[in-house]
Amino acid sequence: MPVLSRGRRLGVGALAALGLVVAVPTAAYAHPFGPPLTAQLSVEGRTVELELHMPSDDWMAIAQLLQVFDEAPGDTTTTGEQRLVQSEKFASYLTESVRVSQDGDDCARSVTPRPSLLEDGIVVVADCPEAVDTVTLDITTLHEVHANYRTVVSGAGAPQTLFTSSAPTHELTLTGGTGSTPLPGLLTAGGFLAAAAAAAVAFPLLRRRTREASRA
Repeated sequence: MPVLSRGRRLGVGALAALGLVVAVPTAAYAHPFGPPLTAQLSVEGRTVELELHMPSDDWMAIAQLLQVFDEAPGDTTTTGEQRLVQSEKFASYLTESVRVSQDGDDCARSVTPRPSLLEDGIVVVADCPEAVDTVTLDITTLHEVHANYRTVVSGAGAPQTLFTSSAPTHELTLTGGTGSTPLPGLLTAGGFLAAAAAAAVAFPLLRRRTREASRA
């Protein structure tokens, strides 16, 4: 089991009450092979918003990556969730890993917390020079932790789009509204869960049939 610094042990303890902790508290135990991170896209005039959601252990992976809990290891006045959301490192990381540009120019970005990080996610707000109908997004969240992390963006009438370490940048045309054309196959979070459930059944059956064939 990895040895944690005193600050990280306290950080894990602070998050335990919030469920923001994994069985072995290290970024290596996050879920790059599980359902993708999601971002709900909305646009109004010159402003683009991306509401980010991910499992609690992936928020924890970001906290570990940024060493958020090493900043004030003896702090017992705030919860782990509060310390993560209030961290300047956290805000800076999100605005750097979720980039928005218009006609080649970066849109100024900031972070707007929601009442609960775990339940409501967090919002990256981008203010662009002109009213937005086409925008370029570059999303690299958690790619430095593992190359298999990916993010599905949907909303604002744009087609549902997958951002990966090999294809982190996409130009989207926004038609307004909240809907999106779904991704084909099993690229949505529900699809990944369904695939995992199917695999849990299929692999034992495959092994059993292989054994039966070898006996024949």
